[in-house]
Amino acid sequence: MTTYDLTKKTHASTGTQVIPSKEEIRVQNLENKVASQGDKLDHIVKLLNLEIIQEYKSDNAALKTQIDDLKKQLDDAEARIKRLLIRCEQFTNDNTKE
Repeated sequence: MTTYDLTKKTHASTGTQVIPSKEEIRVQNLENKVASQGDKLDHIVKLLNLEIIQEYKSDNAALKTQIDDLKKQLDDAEARIKRLLIRCEQFTNDNTKE
C-alpha cells in the first residue's frame, strides 16, 4: 500500500480559477481600444505639431523675404520723394528769380 505525505507541498493547483465574465472581457477590450486610440491620437498630435513648425519656418522665411522687398520699396519711395523735393525747391527757386 502506498503512503502519501500530505504535508509536502504539491505543484498541483488547489485554488479556484477566476474566469472573467463576458461583460468584464468586453470592458477590458474597450479599455484596450481606448488606450490604443489615445496612443494614435498622441502620435497624430506630434505629427501635426511638427507640420505646424515646418509651416511656421517656411512662412517665416517667406515673411522675411516680403519684409526685405518692402524695405527696398520703401527705400526707393524715399529716394523718389527726395528727388521730387529737390525738383520742387528748384522750381521754387527758378520762379522766385524771375
